[in-house]
Amino acid sequence: MTINGFNSIGDAGNSNLGFEPATGSVTKAGTTPSDNELFYVEFNIGGASGTSGSSGTSGSSGTSGSSGTSGSSGSSGTSGSSGTSGTSGSSGTSGTSGSSGTSGSSGTSGTSGTSGTSGVDGATGPTGPAYEYRQVLYVDPNGSDSASDPNYIGPDSAYAPQPGDLTKPWRTMGAAIDWYKLNGFTGAHSGTPTIFVWPGNYAAETSPIEITNDLAVNIQLSGGVTIPYSVSSDGLFYFKGSNAVLNITGQDTGDPGTSAYPSSEISGTGVLVLMNTQTDNAELNIDGVSLRSNDVVFSFSPGSTGSGDSDIYVNNSKIVNYGSTATPAIRISGPSYVGIDNSSVINQFGDGNQDVGVINLGSKGRLNISDSIIWQKGSNSATDTSGIAVSIGGSTSTSSDHYITLSGNTFYTENPQNSSVLYDSNSSSTGVLAVHTNSNNVHNMVPPDSAGNGTFLLIGPGVLQLKYLQRPTW
Repeated sequence: MTINGFNSIGDAGNSNLGFEPATGSVTKAGTTPSDNELFYVEFNIGGASGTSGSSGTSGSSGTSGSSGTSGSSGSSGTSGSSGTSGTSGSSGTSGTSGSSGTSGSSGTSGTSGTSGTSGVDGATGPTGPAYEYRQVLYVDPNGSDSASDPNYIGPDSAYAPQPGDLTKPWRTMGAAIDWYKLNGFTGAHSGTPTIFVWPGNYAAETSPIEITNDLAVNIQLSGGVTIPYSVSSDGLFYFKGSNAVLNITGQDTGDPGTSAYPSSEISGTGVLVLMNTQTDNAELNIDGVSLRSNDVVFSFSPGSTGSGDSDIYVNNSKIVNYGSTATPAIRISGPSYVGIDNSSVINQFGDGNQDVGVINLGSKGRLNISDSIIWQKGSNSATDTSGIAVSIGGSTSTSSDHYITLSGNTFYTENPQNSSVLYDSNSSSTGVLAVHTNSNNVHNMVPPDSAGNGTFLLIGPGVLQLKYLQRPTW
């Protein structure tokens, strides 16, 4: 019998196990069971099992019957053991962090460890242009004239100044010039030195600065610089030789003709520039500088041999004798040519002596004044000195070393009509002074006057007293 399916399994009341097959699901050879026909198979479950007989030979397998319909599901069995856990699901997003608590106070620092040894130094880089201006000697109020300069004011200690080095300037002009005279410039750096004076108020120069044979020096004064000096003889700048050249230049020229005076100044006591009788073929050039002295500012008495004229040029400058003695602002005597242009020449005190003059011209000398002011300030409130005092002596009208050229100047005195524009101080004169007038000159003084026998020879299209200035209203 072949069982392909069943509807129930049960105990039929005897120790037989009954199957209720589904209809048409049970076949039996030669017979078709009726519906719900029960087949019982008896199981002996009570007594002891007998000994099994010997197994017969297996019959041949019958052919498989067709499958019956599925029976109803039986009741669920007991649960089996748990299976292995599945993989964990992905984690959820994190929640927001809570606010941080306040930091605790820092603990005390431990002691520092010992420093390690320094590493080796790197290679030195190329040297920069520390001495770019080899022909310049710098001067500064805080500079040092030597490594043992007792007047050095710091910072740090005194040092040996160096040419062209902005960090090591000299303290005084004189010391810088003296260094050049002793050492000079050589090789590719040869040339005329420039003494560059930085702005500031300087300590007084107290020793004459000698301008000797063949020496050439440029002095460049910064705007606003003031250099005091005090010398008892020879002058601050002292020419004493042949073929020397001194150039003094201010940074701003101003316009002394309109009282816009330069701000670069040298002011002190004693003669400022002196040429003695040993001077020959010298040259002095001044531009844009205020020069003040309580004595003669310029005293030019170069050699009397006439072997070489000394030339002096003053431009855009202010020349002042502020003293209280009867001395001129400029004294000229000897073979020289003096040119004054667009400048002011002022004498503070003439003591009423016309022999003195604001400018004093001796028995020799050529003087050219243009577009300038010759001013006698008359501090003594009496009579003033003359504008130009001359000594004609025995000069002739053809003399080439004794003449005056005037063009576009103003001659002014604080005491009108009490002094002369030109005055011959030599009562024994027998010669002639040539006066060339290339354009009009004005004055508030009396006409030219000669105290002796000498006369003035006026040459040119105009006359000196062409126009007389009216007295000022103040």
